[in-house]
Amino acid sequence: MLWIGLHLPLLSLEALRATLAPDQASLPLALLQAHEIIQADAAAQALGVRAGMKRATALALAPSLLLGQAEPRRDAQARRAVAHVALAYTPSVACDAERPAEVRLEVQASLRCFGGLERLLQRLRQDLQPLGHEVRLAVAPTAQAASLLVRWGEGFERGAHVQGRSALHRLLDAAPVALLLAARPHLPALEGMGLRTLGDLRALPRSGLARRCGQALLDEIDRARGDAPEPQAWIRHPPSFGSRVELYARAEFRETDNVKLL
Repeated sequence: MLWIGLHLPLLSLEALRATLAPDQASLPLALLQAHEIIQADAAAQALGVRAGMKRATALALAPSLLLGQAEPRRDAQARRAVAHVALAYTPSVACDAERPAEVRLEVQASLRCFGGLERLLQRLRQDLQPLGHEVRLAVAPTAQAASLLVRWGEGFERGAHVQGRSALHRLLDAAPVALLLAARPHLPALEGMGLRTLGDLRALPRSGLARRCGQALLDEIDRARGDAPEPQAWIRHPPSFGSRVELYARAEFRETDNVKLL
């Protein structure tokens, strides 16, 4: 198998911007949750706005800042559009709730149809551009590894691309522990013990690591290395499609327009 992981680091901001009128879309933009900034775009960051900042502080730094609320349903719709683009390259496209800004596609059987991996990646990037998302890509023999590597920023601005199993294992051993979802509740303790990479974790006795951090941590590592099954939540096109579009201004239709209003 060969998996491509797609990571959309600014998905929430980009999904919000897509709903704005043109004059608003050019303003610095940030997302709020409980009166606190959780994400800011590059224009807002240039004005000093940072995640964790209070709403009043952000507006004092950037009076022109446009604030919006995080909306999981809006984000899910935007991710679904990315997944539908991916379905043009393979029927094996997966998403899950644990990684709301990621899409994974298994492309081993598709490589011959698209002229190899590099040409497939090039076409995929081109097809995703009209959606207006910043997209990171990583390639790996397992879905879990693709998800881990696509979120690793050190030296992989375009994503990490690895196809051989031995090369994958070496790369994973150097990956930060913080990439593991199951490790996040235990990060302070793990860092306090000097355990910073997946290789550091693998050097420990598995039974002791499972008692301290839970079996889920070991399972995540095993799936990434290809040592455990990887169940997937596959994406399928619905049998029928419907969508609502909110217009910025009043729209009038002529009798000759072939438009059905619900």
